[in-house]
Amino acid sequence: MQTLGVPYPEGYDAKANDDLMKQAQSIADDLKNNKVISTPKRTYSHDRLLTTLRYRH
Repeated sequence: MQTLGVPYPEGYDAKANDDLMKQAQSIADDLKNNKVISTPKRTYSHDRLLTTLRYRH
């Protein structure tokens, strides 16, 4: 995204994946707590969520 001109802070590329995983886990936890997801194992929808978050970054 930086090559497209998105103004991320200097050095953000080194921690972007960590931020992505934190966001994904937070969303997954929220869905689980609200009984939207009943199993903690990785599923196709979990992979789609991660793919969507990666695309947005």
